[in-house]
Amino acid sequence: MVPTNFLIQPNNSFKSFFSGTSILVKGLKVCFSDVKLFFFSVLPVVLSFVLLISTFGWVYSVFFGLLKGPFIPEAGFSFFGGPILLTLLTFALKIVTVLFVILLFYVVLQILYIPFCSIISERILRKKGIVELSSFNEMLLFNAKMMRIGLLKAVLIALVGFLLFLSSFLPLLALLPLYFGFLILSFDSFDYGLELYGLTFSERKFFMESSFSMINGHGLILFLLSFIPGLVLLTLPFSVAGASATLGEMYEQRKNQ
Repeated sequence: MVPTNFLIQPNNSFKSFFSGTSILVKGLKVCFSDVKLFFFSVLPVVLSFVLLISTFGWVYSVFFGLLKGPFIPEAGFSFFGGPILLTLLTFALKIVTVLFVILLFYVVLQILYIPFCSIISERILRKKGIVELSSFNEMLLFNAKMMRIGLLKAVLIALVGFLLFLSSFLPLLALLPLYFGFLILSFDSFDYGLELYGLTFSERKFFMESSFSMINGHGLILFLLSFIPGLVLLTLPFSVAGASATLGEMYEQRKNQ
């Protein structure tokens, strides 16, 4: 059993913050230096593009059609000013539908990425001799466990993201979605490696607190990437790779002390 106390050593500093900003670049380097890692990181990105392009319009039409009936009864807008009200309500409903479909796709893509990200994390830590799933059954059980955790996590993150989005309409809370949303994504990148190490919930919580600066640095980069729509999800496998490589480095540094 690999000792995990090195993961919960307090390490909040400017140096830790700046190391967090380089996690994505580190993940790109790791994946592009290994053919198998490159395959497992690029494949979900390609599948995401195919899924979005081929089904987004159809899913939007289905949900808009379902919502339009009960919320916009056209026969009830024959009064004066009715056409204007109908146009405004239709526009608002289209926005709500787009946001709902985006949220739905976010959950689906998070689930799609689970097996790829778990393989990426396991392969990186196994190459460092830290984590070893020696048999096919162990790998299968680990991925099944990650799938169960990932399903719950994807729904939870989506619900939190949706609530935070609603809070953005309140002026004093407008920054909360920007801050907490990308902080959650940043920690989620580390969670695959933390699961491989076998950390409990309380240990993971303490790891997040003790490495808050590093997680914030990575979250800042994800926030900046969010200005290009969809780019954060497409870079998720590389974020996981960089976070797993960082966990490996933390273990090696602690071992050599």
